[in-house]
Formats: sequence, structure tokens, C-alpha cells
Amino acid sequence: MPILCGYLLRGFYHLKVYGYLKTVNIMANVKLTFLGTEKSETNEHKLECFANTNKEIYLSINMEDYPPSFICLDAPTAIKLSKVLRQEINLIKD
Repeated sequence: MPILCGYLLRGFYHLKVYGYLKTVNIMANVKLTFLGTEKSETNEHKLECFANTNKEIYLSINMEDYPPSFICLDAPTAIKLSKVLRQEINLIKD
């Protein structure tokens, strides 16, 4: 059984745990929103991205006159998408 030991230092409570520890993954509660460009006249369109509770990447596109569309990607597919995006970004940089 783990032993807990805490103390107050400079206004913060520090907790030390002695014994067996279990790794816990905590997902941040973050939703990223990207806007389109003025040049393409899509600056009112929104792309939202976040990790859902099923450990998938959720992407949605919201346009002002249409209902939102979305897709959920598993980790390998999201990685492939990120690689393709990087390649396309490098093409438009040149």
C-alpha cells in the first residue's frame, strides 16, 4: 500500500507518494479552431479539432450556410493525415 506524505512550502501543498505508482494519462480539455483565409473568402468557415473520449481525433468543418460536417480518425489515420498535410504545406512554401 502506498504511503502519502504532504507538506506546505511557499504557499503550495506538495504531496509525495511512496510505494507503487500507476501511470495515468490525462487528456487536456482543448478544442482548436482554425479559420479560413480572406483570400479564398472562407474566413467565416471554421475547422475544429480535438481528441474525443473514444481516443479518436474529431475534425469538423462549419460553414455559415450549411450544416456542420465531421469525421473521426483513429490514431494511425490521423498520423497519415498529418504527414500528407506537411507534404502539401511544403509544396505551397516553394
